[in-house]
Amino acid sequence: MEVRVWSRKVVAVLRDFHTHSHRTLFGVTGDIDNLGIYVARNGRAKAEILVDTYNRLIGSIFYEFLGLKPHEFFETCFLPAGEEIFILGTVADKQAAGSLFNRLHSVDAPVVLAENIPLGIGDTDITFGCDTFESNFVSSTSIDPLLSAVENGDMEKANSFYVYILGEIRMRLSIELDRRKFASLGVAEGDEALMRNLVYLKTVRYKEETRQLLRSAQEKFGISLEAKSAIGSIIDKGYGLKDLDAEEALSKILEILSKE
Repeated sequence: MEVRVWSRKVVAVLRDFHTHSHRTLFGVTGDIDNLGIYVARNGRAKAEILVDTYNRLIGSIFYEFLGLKPHEFFETCFLPAGEEIFILGTVADKQAAGSLFNRLHSVDAPVVLAENIPLGIGDTDITFGCDTFESNFVSSTSIDPLLSAVENGDMEKANSFYVYILGEIRMRLSIELDRRKFASLGVAEGDEALMRNLVYLKTVRYKEETRQLLRSAQEKFGISLEAKSAIGSIIDKGYGLKDLDAEEALSKILEILSKE
């Protein structure tokens, strides 16, 4: 089955950038901080509502800002995708793009959300990675083949060029995002990927340990209703840990699972 993976909105931005060589391409990626902890404490349903609210807030700020400077911003798209926000557009110059970046960085999202929704936001916040791409951006040579493939209906080629171009754009934005994420640690410029890979190491280990925990629990439940009841008394069957001391609870559960 042939599937279109390229976004019409993104392609429209790239077409405008390709057609008007004097314009600057800009991109923004936004990521919600501490969302995993929020999900663990409050459950997925509340977290999904919170994510939707973050997206709506940033979307409102973005479009309000564009409305104030219609002569500087041209083709743009705002694509919320779960906890991530992706913005791509064309702008008059770097200075104009920088004014948008400064506006996004200055948003005190937790305060605004706390004032407007009857939902705890925990320690969540949102961080943005922003950058501009001039006409000599390395992927600019791939935009023309992408546009040709789109116009000729060659889905395979269009998908391929699209993935390549977006990969390069998102890589630049990822570096800028992590530069912001790790700013409080005083990470040296150029070490963003190194620090992120350290996070990935912990993520892989966490996933493996979690899989083993679930297997051990299910095996124990199959032979001991008492163990199941004891663990159920520690962590409620309803989603979310609330204010439970996670470390203490996990220690008790592992002790129960280890008993013969």
